[in-house]
Amino acid sequence: MIAPFLRRTGAVRGPSAVRAALLAAVAVASTVWTSGCGGSSGGGDPLQGRSRTSALGAAYYSWFPENWGFGTYGQKLEPPIAPLLGEYGSGSVTLAAHSVFARQGGLDFFLFDVWPVPRPGTGGDETLVRARERVLDYYRAGFGLGRQRTALLYEVQGLVDVSGTGILRLDAEGERILIDDLTALGREVFGHPSYLKVDDRPVVFLYLTRSFTGGFGDTVRRLRDAMRAQGMDPYLVGEEVYWYVTGEDGRILNEREPNLTRLAAFDAVWTYNPLYSDGRFCGDAGIDRFLSDTHDLYVSYRDAARRVGVEFVPTLLPGYNDRGVRPGLAYCTVPRERASGELFLAQSWDRWVRPFIGESPLVLSTTFNEWNEGSQLEPAVGGPTSDPFLTEGAVVQGNGTKYLDALAGLSSELPR
Repeated sequence: MIAPFLRRTGAVRGPSAVRAALLAAVAVASTVWTSGCGGSSGGGDPLQGRSRTSALGAAYYSWFPENWGFGTYGQKLEPPIAPLLGEYGSGSVTLAAHSVFARQGGLDFFLFDVWPVPRPGTGGDETLVRARERVLDYYRAGFGLGRQRTALLYEVQGLVDVSGTGILRLDAEGERILIDDLTALGREVFGHPSYLKVDDRPVVFLYLTRSFTGGFGDTVRRLRDAMRAQGMDPYLVGEEVYWYVTGEDGRILNEREPNLTRLAAFDAVWTYNPLYSDGRFCGDAGIDRFLSDTHDLYVSYRDAARRVGVEFVPTLLPGYNDRGVRPGLAYCTVPRERASGELFLAQSWDRWVRPFIGESPLVLSTTFNEWNEGSQLEPAVGGPTSDPFLTEGAVVQGNGTKYLDALAGLSSELPR
């Protein structure tokens, strides 16, 4: 997940056949919507009519076309790897096609990325402001979702300066904006028929809470009290699961040591992406260690969460490659396919999701369309191709809907 910058704009690009497929998908999605999203139809919505579910979702970004200018590794390959729909612009038309793809892959919900309203006196990042408005337009228009469920992924770190040590502290004004903003968002979207609920409570994911100190757990409790006073009782999922997190006194805790005081303020905890960039997970042996160590990390956080009455939400990963957007950092990549031919998606499901099936109402995949970091499930075209730096010598290709098809088979294991 990255903070994008405005570089260029453009319409959906690609061959006419792709655009025709997009329009056909829109027609299907709009028909499904008008037939009663969220209603008690015979269409088999796995979330309808249940207070407790195992729903599979994926983070979803609405910052296109602006963010294509920020760079992806696929753009820099020859031949390039690109979305099946071309370098699209986010909006209800694109969302309609994505909703069809998502259902094909067994995804129950999209987790819409939303940044806070800008602080007074600052214009805010134009791309983030536009992306936020697009998300709200999805709900206002009532079009594009089909029967896809939705929830919000709120970028709390957007309220603070993140340019320093990585230890974040929310001041009084930031807390006020957080509470007022999420309360206003809740009033606007929680009543939408697509909005995801756990035990009849609207779900909100809060990103990077693991980096906050200075009594952030109390801030979460005040947020919950304020929303309850407005008739809303959100199911809050904090991003607390990681190798190193901040303590209450502002220091970095020991590896895999949770901040139980802050963790206990949430209903559930998860990690957006468990990859750590110190080099331990580089190379083929490093990827094996990544799978094993992350399983152990999940077990330790699952057990810690249980001790304070909080649920654990497992996350899987199709792959990761941010060398197109952060070439100077040269972070290790997570190949989508191993030398054995096995999908990393399937391996992460086996080690990171399957052991926890039945324990959590939610499972998350990072991501549906975060192309800048190469973690997308979205159908792609192009290749095969290779590059000694961009792909670390691995041969890569678009593979169409291969990853969604694989996920559909894996997700059949979830109790729905």
